[in-house]
Parts: sequence; structure tokens; C-alpha cells
Amino acid sequence: MIYGENAHSNLHHSVAFECHTQDGTDPAKLLERHVGHPGYECYTPNMPPEFYLCERFLINWAIGSEVSEA
Repeated sequence: MIYGENAHSNLHHSVAFECHTQDGTDPAKLLERHVGHPGYECYTPNMPPEFYLCERFLINWAIGSEVSEA
């Protein structure tokens, strides 16, 4: 993600998910076909079922967020 002065009017938040398959195969092979697609609304009937492989948060960021150390 690239964030700078020009992003303030367009970028509200960013969420990244960690993806896992039940059988240990590479989830990228299932998700690659969606690269370049205009997108889907999350958790609606038209969302591809393989998107449910990615439900664990990896990082969540919003304008004004601060880094917190564990």
C-alpha cells in the first residue's frame, strides 16, 4: 500500500487478511484468478466462496492509526 498526501481524499482504511486452505495447498492458486477483477462486496451472495479462506486479520489500518508495540 502506498500512502501519501494525495491519498487523503481517496483512502479511508486498509485491511489485509491471512488466507489458509483446509488441505494445506497454496491459497494463491485459488485466488489468482480474481486479480485484476473490479471486486466483490464482502459477505454477499455474489462473493466467491474461496474468499472465505481469508478471514483471519493480518493487519488493519485507518487514517489516524498509530503503531502500537506488543
